[in-house]
Amino acid sequence: MNGQITMKGLLTTSITEPCGLLCCAFGVKNSAAKVYFELLEGPKTVEAIAATIERDRSVAQRYLKELVDNNLVHMEKKSLERGGYHHTYRANSSEEIRNQILHQLDKWHLETRKFLLESWPTQAQ
Repeated sequence: MNGQITMKGLLTTSITEPCGLLCCAFGVKNSAAKVYFELLEGPKTVEAIAATIERDRSVAQRYLKELVDNNLVHMEKKSLERGGYHHTYRANSSEEIRNQILHQLDKWHLETRKFLLESWPTQAQ
């Protein structure tokens, strides 16, 4: 999706919690959205996320990939003292994500309003 926010379903969806809006705006699954909000508390490894959500490591990896692909989370490579490395995942700031959604909503509103006023078919007289 490359950071592009879609408003698919927004007109018919009642948003009652932040996870719902994240799902609607970015097209991510509810479980992945919950992982995003977990990561707002601080960076975590795949193993830590898997333990937090009480799911298998592969499930946690799938959610994290979805979040990374939608630019909600970024992965950091950390070197280990004894050699090797591991990855940690950090949520992009809540304010940054909120601003992206607000910007896209404003853009969508203006484009939709323009379309309705200028291009909406009129009834034949």
